[in-house]
Amino acid sequence: MRYTGLTLLLLFFILQESCAYDTALPDCRADQNTPISFRSDVFPLVNNTCNECHSESNHSGGIILSDYQMIKIFVDNGEFYNSIYYTDNAIPMMPIGGKLTACELKAIKSWIDHQSPDN
Repeated sequence: MRYTGLTLLLLFFILQESCAYDTALPDCRADQNTPISFRSDVFPLVNNTCNECHSESNHSGGIILSDYQMIKIFVDNGEFYNSIYYTDNAIPMMPIGGKLTACELKAIKSWIDHQSPDN
């Protein structure tokens, strides 16, 4: 019983450190001056984190993010960026699993900043 406090304190620090992964990813493609690709970088991310709610079969809020043309509509009107960065009047609930990592956000921002090409 006397080690319970020390054990809990040690566990707290271990868990806290494990949550810092998204601020310093050594292999983040967005930091490597490498063009971000829609097909290999952006779409797999959208498909894994957004399409549970925004697919053709389940289009929450009337938003479908199942292909480039549909995603581009929401990129061009700013809704996509605002939703994942929690800016302006966007509802801070996307994606459902929690906020994207810093690296994922950088990759999407880089792709958008480069005119969101279909590459």
